Amino acid sequence: MIVRSRVALWWFAVVPATLFGHVLAYALGGRPVIDAQHAYLAPLLEISLVVLTAVVGASLASALMRTRGLTLTTTGTTGHLVARLLPLQSLLYVALERAEGNLPTLIGLLAQLFAACLAAAVLIAVVRLLARCERAADEAATFITRDRTARASCFVTRSSTTPAFALAVRAGSSRLQRPPPLR
Repeated sequence: MIVRSRVALWWFAVVPATLFGHVLAYALGGRPVIDAQHAYLAPLLEISLVVLTAVVGASLASALMRTRGLTLTTTGTTGHLVARLLPLQSLLYVALERAEGNLPTLIGLLAQLFAACLAAAVLIAVVRLLARCERAADEAATFITRDRTARASCFVTRSSTTPAFALAVRAGSSRLQRPPPLR
């Protein structure tokens, strides 16, 4: 039994997009990110990007092998995706700032908006690429199936012959005679 599930890809992009927006907000505000309060950023970003990459990779493998066990979806346009990402990113950004003992800033929220727009554009491009891979895999499978059935129902039998025999038949036996000796 194959389990078919549709996974909303944007759920896996919330954390890396939020962290990117967080770092961007600090860079725009002229504040350093290299301190003890932000020691969690690099490992958390790495882990979240690895998870996102693994999900996309599993979906790509599923699409190319035509199992459809995992299908990534994004519904709507870039605006719809930003409308889904932005509230979660903003909430996570505010929670991170409060946990660090800081107040969220307007620059930080604008950076989250930019990060959400960028993440939405990338996610839609990835899902479109995966959809193209699925169509290409279906087309290749159709071609392979047609090729197999065409070979099975061929009227001319194909026998395996040696290259020398095939050359003799094509060139004629008179051309394969030994040349006269050199004097």
